[in-house]
Amino acid sequence: MKVFRHGERRLSYRSVGKGPPLVLIHGLSGSHRWWRRNLPVLTPHFTVYLVDLVGFGASRSQRPLPIRESADLLAAWLDAHSLERVRVMGHSMGGHTALHLAAAHPERVLRQVLVAPSGLVRGTWWQLMLKLPQAGISGSKRFLATIAADALRAGLPTLFQATLEVLGDDVSELLGLLEVPTLLVWGGRDVLVTRPLAETFSRIPGSELVILPSAGHVVMYDRAEEFNRAVLPFLQKEESR
Repeated sequence: MKVFRHGERRLSYRSVGKGPPLVLIHGLSGSHRWWRRNLPVLTPHFTVYLVDLVGFGASRSQRPLPIRESADLLAAWLDAHSLERVRVMGHSMGGHTALHLAAAHPERVLRQVLVAPSGLVRGTWWQLMLKLPQAGISGSKRFLATIAADALRAGLPTLFQATLEVLGDDVSELLGLLEVPTLLVWGGRDVLVTRPLAETFSRIPGSELVILPSAGHVVMYDRAEEFNRAVLPFLQKEESR
């Protein structure tokens, strides 16, 4: 993977495909590998940029950033690569980060897909960390090896710090202010970012909500074909504002 350096921070990323830019952002404990079942559908239409957030995947040799700082780092990365306007899709903590990117830099985001985003999750750090394995198990068991490997590579201190960042950043006040076309995708069996939170996120003006009833938290892997059918038409739409 390539490395973007910004001050003391390093952001690992790679690109694949051809077309307008689409940035994919993984969730807590994850990596770019979590999107592998979606790439065959996305890459014929987009140049897909897969990033590993600071603290995770190939960027794991650093402490994780607060969510807002991760969004600002992504904006700096967009600047460095002359990516003026992009489509963004983020899962869980990645959706949380994408939301902050759209809120702080709306001129940079053409449209966004938020996949079971955190940002409204409540509880203690240990309650959330205990739910992480359950969130994976509730979906595809074939994906457990990837989940476990990425979590082990990140390490417990990183997972602990990132969990605190997720719980400490409430996006409630931002929802009604967003101006970016937004698609929300949720799994009906999600035990981590539960269904009632989807209704709250629907306060985003003009947002659309898709529920995949048999999917768990890792929606884009659990039910990849259904997920791909739901997100591709939305992502292919041109500018509407």
